[in-house]
Amino acid sequence: MAKRLQRIKAPTFTKGLLDLADLCARDLWRGVNYETGKKQEIVGSVVKNSRTTVASKRMSDEDIMNIFATPFYKKVSNLKTTFSIPTQSIEDFISIGKLYVVNTRKSNIDYQKGIAVIDSEIAKRYKGWNLENTEKNYSEIGIELIKKLSEGIFTASSLQQDGNHYALASRILFFTIPDLPIYNISAGIMLGMKLNDEPDEMLTQYVNALQDGLERNWSLLSEYQMPYPTILDEVTWKRARDSGWWQRRVLDLALKFYFSENKKGKKELKVNDLILELFMTTPQTH
Repeated sequence: MAKRLQRIKAPTFTKGLLDLADLCARDLWRGVNYETGKKQEIVGSVVKNSRTTVASKRMSDEDIMNIFATPFYKKVSNLKTTFSIPTQSIEDFISIGKLYVVNTRKSNIDYQKGIAVIDSEIAKRYKGWNLENTEKNYSEIGIELIKKLSEGIFTASSLQQDGNHYALASRILFFTIPDLPIYNISAGIMLGMKLNDEPDEMLTQYVNALQDGLERNWSLLSEYQMPYPTILDEVTWKRARDSGWWQRRVLDLALKFYFSENKKGKKELKVNDLILELFMTTPQTH
């Protein structure tokens, strides 16, 4: 029987911590690592005219949403369209987010099957949910689709016969369907809230706890506005903005900061110098 621990609710945060989380979210939106201040880029080899060169591409939150959400909404509009999320983009996403450390062995990931599930089952379910959308099933749809994509992505290997990819599935869907009530599953937050270690129960507790946290912190979270897009189409951006995607992103980072600890069990918060400067000083108006 799974060990039961006393569950901790998502805290009611101070404006100071949420301000810091918002600054860090803005760095991620424009492709900057908020811990180091460096650009978030994927570096790879490009062959052109029989010559191999090294090239880099930005992987900001806006880039990821553009790559994931654009083909998804086209698929929802026309299930026969050939638009789809590129396999390489999911590999890049895992790499930039260092998701291999979150119970995500490469040998247990079936990219093509996962993409197929998004293009078929999840697109159809989203279309139905959009028609029947009620507060009653608001959290339930997120849990349902995380499970569905996790099942699609996971494949057994000699190293791991059984398991799930709830963390990876939640993060892919967070950017693929920004108007859906999805929360990023993080090992640090999960451990910090001392949730049940049985996977399905943990997932339900996690989503419900963060939904509760969003509602209790909403009076402050609603003050933070999603940055305008530079490459993302305006329709998709408005879907995300109007569904509280930015507030969920800020809450996600606030929780990560709150529960972050070093190896000695002490609170540890890593942000770059520019973030600290913006957080600690008052903007000059003259």
